[in-house]
Amino acid sequence: MRRPILAALATLVLLAATPMVSPKISAEEPAPSITVVGSGAVSSPPDTAEVNAGVITQAATASQAMSQNSAAMAQVLKALAALASPTGTSTRRL
Repeated sequence: MRRPILAALATLVLLAATPMVSPKISAEEPAPSITVVGSGAVSSPPDTAEVNAGVITQAATASQAMSQNSAAMAQVLKALAALASPTGTSTRRL
């Protein structure tokens, strides 16, 4: 009869001591995390340019306006091609 009582007491002592042995976890400790910070920059010479150009022509008839407009736009494209050629820039899409 004495053994069951001693076993029960030993179990109670062990159970009571368990919280004292386990590590304390504070509510103030931050949760584990990984922080990554980065930045980057790339630079290269421009390889394309987009230019929108237009001309406005007024004439007595639509046919005259279209003819004058085509001639004026041809001069604009010729001027742009002249600006691009000395630098070795392709003018294939002009």
